[in-house]
Amino acid sequence: MMFGFLIIILFVVWYKNSTKKDPIELEYLNYLNNMGDKNFFCYNNKLSLKKYVEENIVPYLPEQVEIIYLNGKTPESDYPEVVISKMLYGLKLYDGYPHLIKIRSGVTTEISINNDVFNCINQHKDINPILFKIYTFFDLG
Repeated sequence: MMFGFLIIILFVVWYKNSTKKDPIELEYLNYLNNMGDKNFFCYNNKLSLKKYVEENIVPYLPEQVEIIYLNGKTPESDYPEVVISKMLYGLKLYDGYPHLIKIRSGVTTEISINNDVFNCINQHKDINPILFKIYTFFDLG
């Protein structure tokens, strides 16, 4: 009988601790819910990528798309680092940068365009299909 009671107490303590939200997670979720609709183009400092992206993609992004530059492990943007880091850490479909992330009603959706960009770089392909993919993903016409 005492053993069963002990098991129940341990379960209750475990359950309470397992359902607590991490303060960073709570801040992140709250921030997402208050952001409204946002569009992010994320790229990193990989040398073979950075120059190409800055010369061939960034100048053609619509003003509704905000840039997140990942300088090493530090995201550079107009948003709190902890929020952007959490968003990037939580990428479900991570397949390398560049990455497109959109927020709609507090929910993130993302895709990697890494393969597309490196195909353009390595095979000297036209950039327009990538720009079309970006506009389409963000529902920008």
